[in-house]
Amino acid sequence: MLHFLDLSGVKHLLDVGGGPGTYATLLAQKYPELRITVLDLPAVAAIAQELISGAGVSDRVHILTGDAVTDDYGTQTFDGVLFSGVLHQMSAATIRQMFANAYRALLPDGRMIVSDMMLQADKTQPVFSTLFSLQMLLTSEEGAVFSADECKTWLEETGFTTISAQTLPPPLPIR
Repeated sequence: MLHFLDLSGVKHLLDVGGGPGTYATLLAQKYPELRITVLDLPAVAAIAQELISGAGVSDRVHILTGDAVTDDYGTQTFDGVLFSGVLHQMSAATIRQMFANAYRALLPDGRMIVSDMMLQADKTQPVFSTLFSLQMLLTSEEGAVFSADECKTWLEETGFTTISAQTLPPPLPIR
């Protein structure tokens, strides 16, 4: 995903549910002027702090301990918000709330990036995403893979107006 993500012009990025800071570290290395805040749960944040320090980017990648589902992300603080591989664990209502939090956290003309497995409108393709959705439905309380059309609708409901989708080439099963 890193090769397809263009963050030129973004100065401060919020990585929601950023886990151990893998993408944040790689993005900080790719974009030397970029500051990144990784939001994740306390136990995950502790691991992220170690990995970020070990990568030598702790001067630009910071940890915000919190719950990406229930906590506020701030108001007009970031010019970029990234959701990478986190939304397929959530219900539609939860995703809408997270998008609303992101919308509030963005500066005017800010940019939000959603990178996750997505389905086509009929929810039968691509096969990998369909099977993964079945797994999420069977093993999680809320999770499932959603379609790009559903994601677009949720973004519009939240207030986003300029929305585009890009299908990444195989073997990446994400948009």
